[in-house]
Amino acid sequence: MVVLPIMKRLLLAVAIIAVAAPLFACINTYGIDLHGRVVDTLFTGDDLVEYLTDPEGPDWRAEKKKLSRNLSRATIQQQNDYAAALLHLGEIKPALAILVRIEQTSPGLYATATNLGTAYELAGKNEHA
Repeated sequence: MVVLPIMKRLLLAVAIIAVAAPLFACINTYGIDLHGRVVDTLFTGDDLVEYLTDPEGPDWRAEKKKLSRNLSRATIQQQNDYAAALLHLGEIKPALAILVRIEQTSPGLYATATNLGTAYELAGKNEHA
């Protein structure tokens, strides 16, 4: 039996774990904390409960429908969350348009920046990401 040096075994273990681990895109939504403040988060409230109890995760079609109801009066956070739902559904172009508009009107928001980078990557425009 050939004994691999420690570094090679460590790299092999890391590679196996990396391949086996589920991948999550950098798509961020907003939530409300217990004090009513808006916070950046991946999952909150009902979404967190659904994520923890449903192995398939949130119903992005339902989320899209819910967020589209008041889109003309939506806050930046709601617009971001709508774009996030579109990204999860593979509707890249409309999500990208919303995120670019948010970045132009309110530059420097973390959730918008990460979602915009992901949208550009999904659109095949890595140089913009």
